[in-house]
Amino acid sequence: MNPNPLPRLQPAPERDAFDYSVAAARVGGLVFPFLGAGATFFDLVTAPLRGKRLSSWLEELRIRLNDLSQKVAALTPESLALDDAFISAFAQATQSAVRTHQREKLDALRNAVLNVAHGKDANADRQGQFISLVDRFTAAHLKLLYFFQNPAGHFERRGIPVPTVVIGTNLLVYQLVCAAMPELRQELQSPSEDRTAAAFQMFEVLFDDLVSAKLIRLQRVKDNEAWIMPRFSTQPTPYPVNPVTTHLGDDFLAFITEPQELLP
Repeated sequence: MNPNPLPRLQPAPERDAFDYSVAAARVGGLVFPFLGAGATFFDLVTAPLRGKRLSSWLEELRIRLNDLSQKVAALTPESLALDDAFISAFAQATQSAVRTHQREKLDALRNAVLNVAHGKDANADRQGQFISLVDRFTAAHLKLLYFFQNPAGHFERRGIPVPTVVIGTNLLVYQLVCAAMPELRQELQSPSEDRTAAAFQMFEVLFDDLVSAKLIRLQRVKDNEAWIMPRFSTQPTPYPVNPVTTHLGDDFLAFITEPQELLP
């Protein structure tokens, strides 16, 4: 009997979906049929995560990748199977997709993967941060961010007069958003009738999140917690509300918006 037996090695952990994705990225001859009924490549990447929600996400993404490949010559199954940036974005977005049912978030995650496949915004840090924001945000965050990128356009599309900012007065962001999207206020109000301030407080939390993430710029009312629209003009006459997204906010929205090649 050996007096100094070698310690037993612990069993290696089972490979999870993202271990599969790394392996897949190293397989140059991997078959990835955009036009096939299934998704051979995605099957390998996500074998341990079977489920209806995952299957729906993968099939929709496969169809959109196929559509994009018809218009972008360099986008081929072989190139994506060897693209580490695509594999990383796909794995991160898929993990987020299986955790949500909100259509706005699923669309944003899908568009992010499509834009990575297309080679848009190739910096891996930005890609990871942007997909993380989609994961952290709610559908309400995304709706508000799109609104803040073009408030006047939102009102015009709905046939509502564009609000103006009068010099010397404060335009509460909450009031502006409620006038633009009353249905969103309805969604966010408290189910308890005696908690009438809950919708206002929820909107303030959403505004805080977007400002904290450096995606929009707003101003605080002095000695008040409410956000107001920034004053962009020193003219004495009222002026229409302006976009309040930052450069980073515009980049983020471009990253989660469907590639131009796929727009009707």
